[in-house]
Amino acid sequence: MTQEETLPLGTLRLYGSGGAGTNIVGSWHSMDGRSVPGTAECLVAYADTSRANLPANVKDSHVFLLADKDGSGGVRKENHTDIGRNVPGLLQKHPPGDLNVVCFSASGGSGSVFGPLTIKELINANKPVVAVVVGSEESAIRRTNTLNTLKSLDNIARQSGVPVVVFYEHNTQDEPRSAVDARCGFVLASLALLASRQNRELDTADVRSEERRVG
Repeated sequence: MTQEETLPLGTLRLYGSGGAGTNIVGSWHSMDGRSVPGTAECLVAYADTSRANLPANVKDSHVFLLADKDGSGGVRKENHTDIGRNVPGLLQKHPPGDLNVVCFSASGGSGSVFGPLTIKELINANKPVVAVVVGSEESAIRRTNTLNTLKSLDNIARQSGVPVVVFYEHNTQDEPRSAVDARCGFVLASLALLASRQNRELDTADVRSEERRVG
């Protein structure tokens, strides 16, 4: 019997927060509950204030939506209080995995709030988490949102005393959004390998240590 057959399979929980996060994680929707050799089992969840960006025919069991909301209109404070109240329910419905990835836009109104607050809740629960964040500056509000979201992540790290590990991309006019999405997808694939528990001489405690060291 090989080492791969005897070791337990790790889990990678993907949280797509807001429209951009849902788009990034949505490309992995077919992998929910599955793995390929050498990777962790992927668990997919979406958190948003509207259904606009959800994959077609997505099951309600994969979705966490705020009741009586239909987006944030690019305004971070629009649903901030309600999102904050509901993040514990998100993690109750979609429990963390061995490694957790929260994907979101820094420049929008919903994901830029859902994402950092989800990260804060995971850190408080002592769960390893990585943020995949995409910012932009196509308008004044998008630029301001991006800056304030990064400040929020910095504040979470300072207040918790735990590094917030972030992979950051920036949408610009010089390249298509698909190129940024592809790089984010590569990061998810790399983290699926890291969290697989199939790597020789690398256990979950090592993964946690490496995550903190990167931060």
